[in-house]
Amino acid sequence: ITTTQRNGSATSIPTTSTHSLSKTASPASQTAAQKHPLKPNCGNQLTLTFLIGYVLAFILKDWHITYGQSAVILVSAGLGAVPGAFFWGWIGDRIGRRTVVILTALNVAIATGIMYFTPGQDALIPGWIFLAFFRFFVGFGNAELIAVDILLAQEFVPSSKRGWVSGLTASLLPAGNVLGAISGAYLAPYIGWRGLFLVGLTPALLVLLIRYWVPESPRYLLRMGRPEEAHESLATAMLSLAALFAIQRRARRLAEVPPAALTA
Repeated sequence: ITTTQRNGSATSIPTTSTHSLSKTASPASQTAAQKHPLKPNCGNQLTLTFLIGYVLAFILKDWHITYGQSAVILVSAGLGAVPGAFFWGWIGDRIGRRTVVILTALNVAIATGIMYFTPGQDALIPGWIFLAFFRFFVGFGNAELIAVDILLAQEFVPSSKRGWVSGLTASLLPAGNVLGAISGAYLAPYIGWRGLFLVGLTPALLVLLIRYWVPESPRYLLRMGRPEEAHESLATAMLSLAALFAIQRRARRLAEVPPAALTA
């Protein structure tokens, strides 16, 4: 990978397979790889996107919400995702994609947690408007999944595995729907529909995990004139992926062994 730094000089990162990199990486890089495994981090955010559908089931009747009002609440996140995708994609090129992942986790958590204070329909600001307003910002933050998360993951993944990793990341969309349904069915009877929004504060905990586990984009680090950090970031991710693929290969070989051979 070759790029130009801000001072005009060129620097490069050799494109190395995960197998060879795992053999040649320094002990410091191997230690960093154990500290920073590359992992998906958006499951909780997507759960919050779908949570509103199950919250509405509790308030539609009591609030006498019209079809139009409920439609506005539901579509507001989609409307927020449009400017959110442009904004987070743009800002990620300027402050780093890892930083954007942290900011959007806080964005989604805070916007969802605030909805715990949703007023009633007879308040100065009706509850459905309050929900729609903050749902807009939930969608604004969640747009980062497409604009930044998938791109960041693909920077560290060999070309033969990029489709698989992208599919894994996108699979969290239906997973979020399932988790939202489970929360509505089993948590709401105990904590109420407002309490479900407090569950939405959990992505804030991801900030600590992201800071510990997710490396910064090597392309961003090169553009900022930080080639040593770019090398370290790439080595960290490649070693982690090499370990993951080695486990997958081992699992496939075990699956091909007849059960009788395993017990012999």
